[in-house]
Amino acid sequence: MRFIIPGIPYAMQRNRHKLLNGKVWNYNPQKREQDAVRIQLIAQIREAFDSLDHKINVKASNLIYNHRFHVEIYFGIPIPQSFNQGDLNDSLWNFSFPTQKDIDNYVKFYLDCGNEILFPDDSFISSIYAKKYYTKTPQTIIIVEPIRNLNLHEMSLQILKYIAPEQLLELVEDAKKIAELDTNGLEETPVVVERLQLDTSALLLKNFADKYSELLRKIKKL
Repeated sequence: MRFIIPGIPYAMQRNRHKLLNGKVWNYNPQKREQDAVRIQLIAQIREAFDSLDHKINVKASNLIYNHRFHVEIYFGIPIPQSFNQGDLNDSLWNFSFPTQKDIDNYVKFYLDCGNEILFPDDSFISSIYAKKYYTKTPQTIIIVEPIRNLNLHEMSLQILKYIAPEQLLELVEDAKKIAELDTNGLEETPVVVERLQLDTSALLLKNFADKYSELLRKIKKL
């Protein structure tokens, strides 16, 4: 879901201190700016819920009920008035980009604003992409995408706790080697079957048992 905040993007500043009645107090110097951004985000969320477009309603609902997110944030920084025509064209072609402030400070400001509005908390964000660029129309664009839960069966979750993804792939490959054995003649008496074929089969089974017997024993107990 896309959210657009018009105006020059804000970069997070450190808390400041002041002495009052003999005590040192910390305070947020950007509280007014953060409150203004939150008000805009809340208004856009409400607009999505009130929309007659069912798809927009679903997107807004997914933000409320999900607990894992991918976020993209684009910071449109105003082009400095000191730029000459060449610098201006460079910036519009994205050959140059703003370097005055660190991108992580921009990100932190807007993630804090999105807490309990776009997502329960920014700790629920598992991946993020951010970009800052020059533009004639300063703005911040925030895209929040819920990451779908697999909703696996409880038994599946218990089984997968015993084996890492790369181990499961290795097990499947080993099982394929057994499945791909040449079975021609196995239905005949052993004398007819080539010795090499039987040796290969037995060795593969032995290696498979050595590698996975303990794992399969744990799974069987579930």
